[in-house]
Amino acid sequence: MPNRNLRFGYTAAVNAPNVQQLQPVPDVSDPLNITEGNPDLRPEYAHNINLNYMSFSPETMRRFFGGLFFTYTSDRIVNAQSVDSNFVRHYRPVNVDADYRLINGKFALGLP
Repeated sequence: MPNRNLRFGYTAAVNAPNVQQLQPVPDVSDPLNITEGNPDLRPEYAHNINLNYMSFSPETMRRFFGGLFFTYTSDRIVNAQSVDSNFVRHYRPVNVDADYRLINGKFALGLP
């Protein structure tokens, strides 16, 4: 008789922007790469989903494992980059609507 196990996990997290990301004051410590904050940033909301399946047959000693870890983030904070006519890069954090990521997937099959 095979033993089977299916597990589903869900967590959520909020990541607030830090002070450097919010301050609209240019950081010119590197004059070729200027960073400026964005006071209109919203916090990002991450939804993490973990799905694992395991099967083991004692009679045949066969085993199978599969797992996926997926993240969906709304209002993800990323750095937008622009280059001016003097080839100076300007970075500014912005929110993107949605970010979907398959963080990892694992599959294993064990045979006697």
